[in-house]
Amino acid sequence: MGIGEVLPDGAARATLDDAHGAAWEVVDAGLLSLARDRMAMLLGHRPTVDALTEERRASLADPGRLPEVDQAVLALVEHYLIDVASVPDELVEPVREHLGDQGLVDLVNAVLVVEQRMRLELIWESVL
Repeated sequence: MGIGEVLPDGAARATLDDAHGAAWEVVDAGLLSLARDRMAMLLGHRPTVDALTEERRASLADPGRLPEVDQAVLALVEHYLIDVASVPDELVEPVREHLGDQGLVDLVNAVLVVEQRMRLELIWESVL
Protein backbone atom coordinates (compact mmCIF):
# COMPACT_ATOMS: atom_id res chain seq x y z
CA MET A 1 0.00 0.00 0.00
CA GLY A 2 1.47 3.35 -1.02
CA ILE A 3 1.27 6.60 0.86
CA GLY A 4 -1.24 7.96 -1.63
CA GLU A 5 -3.61 5.11 -0.81
CA VAL A 6 -3.76 5.89 2.91
CA LEU A 7 -3.49 9.63 3.24
CA PRO A 8 -6.71 11.51 2.69
CA ASP A 9 -6.77 14.11 -0.03
CA GLY A 10 -5.66 17.47 1.19
CA ALA A 11 -2.76 19.69 2.09
CA ALA A 12 -0.74 17.11 4.05
CA ARG A 13 -0.82 14.61 1.22
CA ALA A 14 0.00 17.25 -1.38
CA THR A 15 2.96 18.47 0.69
CA LEU A 16 4.34 14.95 1.09
CA ASP A 17 3.87 14.24 -2.61
CA ASP A 18 5.57 17.52 -3.55
CA ALA A 19 8.55 16.84 -1.27
CA HIS A 20 8.93 13.32 -2.64
CA GLY A 21 8.73 14.53 -6.24
CA ALA A 22 11.26 17.29 -5.57
CA ALA A 23 13.68 14.79 -4.04
CA TRP A 24 13.75 12.87 -7.30
CA GLU A 25 14.19 16.05 -9.35
CA VAL A 26 17.20 17.49 -7.53
CA VAL A 27 19.26 14.33 -7.05
CA ASP A 28 20.65 11.93 -9.62
CA ALA A 29 17.90 9.30 -9.91
CA GLY A 30 20.43 6.48 -10.10
CA LEU A 31 22.01 7.44 -6.79
CA LEU A 32 18.69 8.06 -5.08
CA SER A 33 17.25 4.77 -6.28
CA LEU A 34 20.37 3.04 -4.98
CA ALA A 35 19.84 4.69 -1.58
CA ARG A 36 16.11 3.88 -1.66
CA ASP A 37 16.71 0.23 -2.49
CA ARG A 38 19.27 -0.21 0.28
CA MET A 39 17.05 1.56 2.81
CA ALA A 40 14.16 -0.68 1.76
CA MET A 41 16.29 -3.77 2.36
CA LEU A 42 17.38 -2.55 5.79
CA LEU A 43 13.90 -1.38 6.84
CA GLY A 44 12.04 -4.34 5.38
CA HIS A 45 9.95 -2.27 2.97
CA ARG A 46 8.46 -5.19 1.05
CA PRO A 47 7.00 -3.34 -1.95
CA THR A 48 10.41 -1.93 -2.86
CA VAL A 49 12.39 -5.05 -1.95
CA ASP A 50 10.04 -7.31 -3.89
CA ALA A 51 10.50 -5.16 -6.99
CA LEU A 52 14.30 -5.52 -6.96
CA THR A 53 15.95 -7.76 -9.51
CA GLU A 54 18.30 -10.48 -8.33
CA GLU A 55 21.15 -8.56 -9.93
CA ARG A 56 20.25 -5.43 -7.95
CA ARG A 57 20.01 -7.39 -4.70
CA ALA A 58 23.40 -8.95 -5.35
CA SER A 59 25.02 -5.60 -6.08
CA LEU A 60 23.57 -4.13 -2.87
CA ALA A 61 24.75 -7.13 -0.88
CA ASP A 62 28.28 -6.81 -2.31
CA PRO A 63 28.77 -3.10 -3.04
CA GLY A 64 32.54 -3.52 -3.47
CA ARG A 65 31.91 -4.12 -7.17
CA LEU A 66 29.97 -0.87 -7.59
CA PRO A 67 31.49 2.46 -8.66
CA GLU A 68 33.20 4.46 -5.92
CA VAL A 69 30.45 7.06 -5.68
CA ASP A 70 27.81 4.33 -5.24
CA GLN A 71 29.86 2.71 -2.49
CA ALA A 72 30.24 6.05 -0.74
CA VAL A 73 26.50 6.78 -0.93
CA LEU A 74 25.62 3.32 0.39
CA ALA A 75 28.02 3.64 3.33
CA LEU A 76 26.56 7.05 4.19
CA VAL A 77 22.96 5.86 3.88
CA GLU A 78 23.54 2.76 5.99
CA HIS A 79 25.01 4.78 8.84
CA TYR A 80 22.34 7.44 8.39
CA LEU A 81 19.66 4.83 9.06
CA ILE A 82 21.43 3.62 12.19
CA ASP A 83 22.07 7.03 13.72
CA VAL A 84 21.78 10.16 11.62
CA ALA A 85 23.26 12.33 14.39
CA SER A 86 26.56 10.45 14.45
CA VAL A 87 27.47 10.02 10.79
CA PRO A 88 31.26 10.33 10.81
CA ASP A 89 33.14 12.70 8.55
CA GLU A 90 34.93 9.78 6.89
CA LEU A 91 31.58 8.68 5.44
CA VAL A 92 30.49 12.19 4.46
CA GLU A 93 33.71 13.34 2.75
CA PRO A 94 33.77 10.77 -0.09
CA VAL A 95 30.21 11.72 -1.03
CA ARG A 96 31.08 15.43 -0.86
CA GLU A 97 34.13 14.78 -3.09
CA HIS A 98 31.94 13.16 -5.73
CA LEU A 99 28.90 15.44 -5.53
CA GLY A 100 30.18 18.73 -4.15
CA ASP A 101 28.76 20.60 -1.17
CA GLN A 102 25.33 21.29 -2.67
CA GLY A 103 25.10 17.80 -4.11
CA LEU A 104 25.75 16.34 -0.67
CA VAL A 105 23.08 18.56 0.91
CA ASP A 106 20.60 17.67 -1.82
CA LEU A 107 21.31 13.95 -1.46
CA VAL A 108 20.90 13.96 2.32
CA ASN A 109 17.66 15.94 2.07
CA ALA A 110 16.34 13.59 -0.61
CA VAL A 111 17.31 10.53 1.42
CA LEU A 112 15.43 12.00 4.40
CA VAL A 113 12.27 12.48 2.33
CA VAL A 114 12.41 9.01 0.77
CA GLU A 115 13.23 7.34 4.10
CA GLN A 116 10.45 9.13 5.98
CA ARG A 117 7.92 8.25 3.29
CA MET A 118 9.02 4.63 3.45
CA ARG A 119 8.74 4.58 7.25
CA LEU A 120 5.26 6.15 7.08
CA GLU A 121 4.16 3.46 4.64
CA LEU A 122 5.51 0.77 6.98
CA ILE A 123 3.67 2.27 9.94
CA TRP A 124 0.40 2.66 8.06
CA GLU A 125 0.68 -0.87 6.72
CA SER A 126 1.00 -2.26 10.24
CA VAL A 127 -1.78 -0.06 11.65
CA LEU A 128 -4.26 -0.46 8.83
